[in-house]
Parts: sequence; C-alpha cells; structure tokens
Amino acid sequence: MPLILGASILMLGPERDNAYGAEGGPNDGQRTDAIYVAVVPDVGKAFAGATAVGAEITTEPRETLDGSREFAVRFPEDILWSVGSN
Repeated sequence: MPLILGASILMLGPERDNAYGAEGGPNDGQRTDAIYVAVVPDVGKAFAGATAVGAEITTEPRETLDGSREFAVRFPEDILWSVGSN
C-alpha cells in the first residue's frame, strides 16, 4: 500500500515468508528495521555509495521480472535497505 506525498512514496506491506522476508531477520510483530527506496535514477551509483560507507551486501544488483533493477544492503546500524529503479 503506497502513501504518496509529492514526489515521495512510502510503501507498506505485510511480512513475507520467502527469501526476501528472511533478509530482515526474525519478526516479532514490531519490526521497523527494513526500508525500501524506490525509483532511484542510477541503481549502480546508489549501490556503490552504500558499499563505500560500509554497508553489507545482502542482494547484489539484479534485474527483476518487471524490468527494474534492485539491490539490498544492511547498514552497520542493522537496518536493511532495499533499493530499486521503479
């Protein structure tokens, strides 16, 4: 379910019982440690920036079935960031 404010979109969704959901770690019903950033203009540049500041790679940049590019990293503060091109 997206929440849109100007050019910003906040996407909320249910827990996922798959590989993506497992990247976030155990779910205690009160998770706030995973963030999805959509529509970055250059996924490669965002990936390089994240890894340059010490983010742990959890998913290498890849093409998705809908034609977008995405990756996921975990920052030292233990927050999982998923980033995509659309």
